[in-house]
Amino acid sequence: MPKMGPGAIQPPKIVMFCLDWSLSMLSQDTGTALSRFATCVACVQRIMTDQVQNHDLVGIVGFGASVETVVLPTAIGLGREKINARISSLQAQTLGGTCFFDAVGQCLQLLAQPGVAGPESPRWLVCLTDGDDLGSRRENARGEQVNRMLDDGVAANLNMIMITVGRLKEANLRVIDSWVERVIAAGGFGRHLSERNAAAITGAFEVVAEVLSSDVGGATEC
Repeated sequence: MPKMGPGAIQPPKIVMFCLDWSLSMLSQDTGTALSRFATCVACVQRIMTDQVQNHDLVGIVGFGASVETVVLPTAIGLGREKINARISSLQAQTLGGTCFFDAVGQCLQLLAQPGVAGPESPRWLVCLTDGDDLGSRRENARGEQVNRMLDDGVAANLNMIMITVGRLKEANLRVIDSWVERVIAAGGFGRHLSERNAAAITGAFEVVAEVLSSDVGGATEC
């Protein structure tokens, strides 16, 4: 989409956060008093305050042993306090399992829902996982369903930022990289931030904030 001129009305952007809340996200190794998951929550709330306008929409999906839609894409101006309260109440689970691939598929479906926003609206998928996929459906065990959704252009004007923390299997990293490459090939913004340790989570979300702040009418200037 071409950049819009000064004074033009910007279409609302949709930001979908896909957060790992599996058992490992309880780890206290971020270099702060916060756990991995609490750090993610704080970063998401900061982005909502600083980078998301009242007419923009935010959605949240959490995943661990299962996938749960926490907040459907909702205009911030219609529910900022309610969304913030919902996010503040989230906690990491005590069960094992990381249904990451299924969670990504669910996020894409939510971003593609008719009536959420027009095709001109930038759609941002921001994901964080600290482990390899474990538990996604057999037909999506290697991200196959997500591959097809991206190849079919399931969500117009899609942008993607993937944050991985720790040592993931090379095969799974290749899957994630292939998704980012598909988004870029379709004309969107794509980036995979591969962080070695949890102390880098805050820095990774600062990159997300910078990218979102430079988003202009579906194009990024950074």
